[in-house]
Parts: sequence; structure tokens; C-alpha cells
Amino acid sequence: MIREDLQTEDSENCPSDIFLSAFKYSGTGVALIGLDGSWIDLNNAVCQITGYTREELLRLTFQEITYPDDLSQDLEYVQQLLDGEIETYTMEKRYVTKERKVIWAILTVSLVKEDNQPPFFISQIIDIDKKKKLSQMLDVKVSELELTKQTLDGKIRQMEELNYSLTHNLRGQLKNLQMIAQALLSKIDPSVAANEVTDVISELEGLQMLSKCSSKLADDLEKLMALTSSKQNPALHFTQCDIEQMTKEVLLQLSATIYEKQATFAMNFNVPYLSAPPVYLESILYNLISNALKYTSISTSPEISISTLETDGCKSLSVKDNGIGIDLDRFGNQLFQLNQTFHTGYDSIGIGLFLTKAQVDAIGGRLYVESAPNKGSAFTIFL
Repeated sequence: MIREDLQTEDSENCPSDIFLSAFKYSGTGVALIGLDGSWIDLNNAVCQITGYTREELLRLTFQEITYPDDLSQDLEYVQQLLDGEIETYTMEKRYVTKERKVIWAILTVSLVKEDNQPPFFISQIIDIDKKKKLSQMLDVKVSELELTKQTLDGKIRQMEELNYSLTHNLRGQLKNLQMIAQALLSKIDPSVAANEVTDVISELEGLQMLSKCSSKLADDLEKLMALTSSKQNPALHFTQCDIEQMTKEVLLQLSATIYEKQATFAMNFNVPYLSAPPVYLESILYNLISNALKYTSISTSPEISISTLETDGCKSLSVKDNGIGIDLDRFGNQLFQLNQTFHTGYDSIGIGLFLTKAQVDAIGGRLYVESAPNKGSAFTIFL
């Protein structure tokens, strides 16, 4: 063992002197520990790390200043050393200083067996408390940054949803206005080509539809502008929505297409009111009904069923059609992705279902789809 009393007067440059100096003045804590855990010898660095004086530590064991939660692992390694299973071990552990402060250190321990000497442990202790706590603080900051990133991503997605809602919903309404206006012009101006609804509506009916559609368009713009301003505070305001009235408003927006397709509707609202943000719920209804009208067979008139139901306390809204359907085996994992289309020749830009799914998620709902090629589709929202 390294002791000052091992020196001799004529051994100024002998190896034991050098080792003694390295032991005493090392910046790393070095200690000799007995098999019972008592401190046999130690350098000043150990005192600086633990806050104890040399004399105080020599009256203690390492177990007494080890943080309780780390003691069992330390003792397990010690036993493995004694059993000859390992030659050394290194672990991060905590010590309790004289001031009862918990500090982190890296401990490396080896077992020494010398002839005619009782075995003992050599322990090297490196103070990593500042580094460890800095790392922990960094982890906290990373978590905070990740949360901030998620919040910002959510706000960006909300703005994207709003943008898609503006373009997608208004596109359908403007198409209606264009179709009706062209039909009326063709009645009085031979140079304007007739369209699908020219012979279906009278001039009075067309003017009435233009008036209603333009009023509805103005209302929707106001709602969407209000939603835009509310994005500074993304909290969604839930109200009890009259689903029958909301459905009628959506059908009015799609009236020209309904005329053109000669679509029929069956409505059964067992639950008259649904709790949701009105702008979102109306947009969801619009997208589902407009899709039901769009993806239809040439030989079959659209038949669309809209219903609400409550089962075991869970309210649902369903839109079913007899259209061309979707091959879920082929496209199921792409169904709600942006810019994905599954049929050609239907003027589709791959936004509707993406927007619908995003809005259903935003209001805490779940969206389920049942569909098969040439057998129609059923979209059900559970709220």
C-alpha cells in the first residue's frame, strides 16, 4: 500500500516515491478501500470531491457516503470482483457530501492482492457533477424544444388545413355559381353554350339559386376569415351543431351538382345535435358529400345516405353512397395522404380526404371507411 512511511531517507528518486507523489497530487480522486468498505488511504482530491477531511473519511466506509439508490449496484460489482468474475468495473454513481449535497462521479475500482498483504480495492473517482447536471439541463431543454417544435408543427398544419379548406370549399361553390350563371346566359345569349342545367332550371329558379349561393358564399367567407384570425389562439370552440340544418346548407352549396347528377338523398338524424366546431364540421360534411356526388357511375344516379347515431354513449355521423368505391386493399394506406388520387377523369386534386381526416383529428374524432370497387363507400365519424 502507498504510505508516506514507506519512504526511506535515500530513496528520493525511487519508484515508490514517484508513485506516492502521483497518488497525493493527482487531480483524480484515488483511494485504497478495505474489503469492508473502510477508507485505508486517500488523496486530497477525494476530500475535495466529498467535502470531508481525510480524518473524517478514515472513520467512515464508502457505503456511508454512497447515495442509497446507487449502493446495491456498487456492492454487486464489488462481489463480482471478490468472486473473480471481473477484474475491474466502472460506473456512474452518486456520493453524498458532508453538506448532504448529492454529486455525480465516475468510479473505477480494481481489486489488489499482494503477497503477505490483505487484499484491498483501488478506487479512482472523477467528479462529473457539473457535466452531469449540465447534460440533464440540456435534456430538459431538448424536451422543451421538441414540445415547442410539435406546437409549431401543429399550428402550421392548422394553417395548411385552413388554406386547403378555403381553396377546396370555395372551389365547389364558385363552380356552382359559374354553372348557374352560364345556364342563365345561354338562355338569353345564343353565343353562350348551354350546359347540363340549362334545360333543368328556369330563369327565376336560376336567379334564386344564384342569390342563395352568393349569400352562402359570403357567409362562409366571413366564417373562414374569423377562423383565420382565431389561429393566433388555436383553441377550437365546440358548440351544439344542428346537423340537419348544416346538411341543408351544404346541399345548397352543391345544388348545381345535385341537379346535374340527379342525385337523391336519404337523411336520418337520430342524433339531432353534434358537439363540434361548426366551421370544421360543415367542411367535413361538404367534403364527404361532394366526394359522394363526384365519384359516381355513369350508368347509375347517385343515392346518398346521411345519418347520425348514438351507440353506447358514442355519437357518429355517416355519409354513404353507391358510387364507384375505393380499393382499400390497394390504396388503404394512402387514403388520407395529401395529393393522393385513386380515380382518373374525375377532376380530383387529392385534397378532400386529407383535409377531412385532419379536421376530424383536430376535433378529437375518429374516421372509419368501408369501401369496395363498384360497391360505394361509407365514411363514419365517431365523436
